[in-house]
Amino acid sequence: MFLLACLGVSDFVRNVQIANKLRIPARGNVFTNTCEGLLKRHFSRVISERTITRAGRTTEVDIAVADSKTLYLFECKYSVPPCTLQELRDIWGDIRKGVSQQNLAVEILSDPGTRYAYLAGWFPGMSRKESDDMIIKTCVISSHRLFSGLQLENVPIRDYPSFMSILTEHVMSHGVMTPGVESTIVRFSTTEKGKFSPADLDNYLGDESRYLHMFQQKMCPVTELNLLIPDHLVLATDSYVYNDLGENHVAFMEKLGFLRLPDEKKTIDLPMSENDLRSSINASRNQ
Repeated sequence: MFLLACLGVSDFVRNVQIANKLRIPARGNVFTNTCEGLLKRHFSRVISERTITRAGRTTEVDIAVADSKTLYLFECKYSVPPCTLQELRDIWGDIRKGVSQQNLAVEILSDPGTRYAYLAGWFPGMSRKESDDMIIKTCVISSHRLFSGLQLENVPIRDYPSFMSILTEHVMSHGVMTPGVESTIVRFSTTEKGKFSPADLDNYLGDESRYLHMFQQKMCPVTELNLLIPDHLVLATDSYVYNDLGENHVAFMEKLGFLRLPDEKKTIDLPMSENDLRSSINASRNQ
């Protein structure tokens, strides 16, 4: 009963917050600052939370990063987790808003004079030629994995966990662990050369992202049929199942272009069984 009450209250609070558009600014700011901190690990010219205006049209840029030839614009969207499937529209609504903000920012900064005026203020020392030669790349970073990998109006949608994996040079491990037996763990780097470079970010944001293909190529479509009214109405729900069987994992990852790191040897021991635990407790009581 207590757990049911907690579940009911959590759903109620969440829906009241969304229905009344009650926004907690600190959450969005913390999320933006976290993403900014990851980018500052590798880029020296990073700014956040800037407002740009042109011809009476105004929008905000959450994060802007200037590389030698590319201006990256990131819109960070922290969404309240959904309680049911129909509430996914709230996350999608946040993403659509971010895409609109990104497209307006690109439109404003497409004017060379306006772009240089902003970039020279954001990044002191930037020349007019460097500003004019820059290519603008956009991205909406969502706090959830839902909708990650899609592209809406030429703006890629990515999720925070994968974004963090690329920028922190995470290691992806794959293996089967057998208790009490030394097992081989195959490891791959999320970056092309084992160390982050702007090329890794470009690949991650592009249509041919290695990271996304790692999942997309193993997604198998499935359809669940629910008979609502016999012989009259059937509800079909389409989804995907991630199939990690079949193709050799090492060959699959190498074909995608991931760098293989030295394998690891590990041995794990399972915790004591329930009977062993009870025996240990009884033995301690009898002492």
